[in-house]
Amino acid sequence: MFCDLYVSDVLLLGGVVCQNLNRMVRDAWLGFAGDLVFQDTQGAADPASPGLGTRFLLWYLEAADVAALP
Repeated sequence: MFCDLYVSDVLLLGGVVCQNLNRMVRDAWLGFAGDLVFQDTQGAADPASPGLGTRFLLWYLEAADVAALP
């Protein structure tokens, strides 16, 4: 599965691979405050369309959360 991220109709990320617990934005210079990450609530699989919103949750990490990560 891949992600395109638009903010105010401007493409910030195109075709980013969605993986379990892997941050997608990663670069503050893109102008997106924080980051996005998928979490598999039933294991460690990468997200897939069946299960989005139930098994696979999309989390928004605030800038302070990202700064606290190793």
